[in-house]
Amino acid sequence: DASGEPPRFLRVRDVVVDRQTHAAERAGEPLDLTPTELKVLSCLMETPDEVWSPKQLVQRARGYEADTEGARAIIRVHVRRLRKKLEPDPAGPTYILNVRGVGYMFASSPPESD
Repeated sequence: DASGEPPRFLRVRDVVVDRQTHAAERAGEPLDLTPTELKVLSCLMETPDEVWSPKQLVQRARGYEADTEGARAIIRVHVRRLRKKLEPDPAGPTYILNVRGVGYMFASSPPESD
């Protein structure tokens, strides 16, 4: 929109984030997220199917620089917690996908099952 404001709602599949109230839900069920989890989720949902490196996610969600190893460790914890709250099966995630050696992305559609 012309105001340059980010949209209030982020919607990808059945997940909605309301940036004004800092609330998130999946399939109409509220998700109990910490502020950092919400920021990480928002970053990933802003650009579905685009991979974010852990360093980029720490920078955006936490507002500071971290080295690659540190960033990976920080983000891994948040992603694990997010998946517990978001994924029907955290062991087989379909929303927040890990791209080996690169980072994480929010899938705009469920991955094809083999």
